Amino acid sequence: MQTRRFLFLLLSAGFLPRETSTWRWTLPAGVSAPPLPADNPLTTAKVELGRRLFYDADLSANGTMSCATCHEQKHAFADAR
Repeated sequence: MQTRRFLFLLLSAGFLPRETSTWRWTLPAGVSAPPLPADNPLTTAKVELGRRLFYDADLSANGTMSCATCHEQKHAFADAR
């Protein structure tokens, strides 16, 4: 319930897209989608929120680093160090 309230606040403040359609996975052949709880479906808005938070440097202590600083896509989002 807290997640829904948080998403509503972000949506109403204009931080999330209004579209809340179910996320459609685009995966390579032979790769199945990860299991998700039936009562908490993955939506386009949640994916967009995750993307914004992942690249947001304002979340760091001094505002200079985001998760993407170390967890680069070219390294499958793992820390290459």
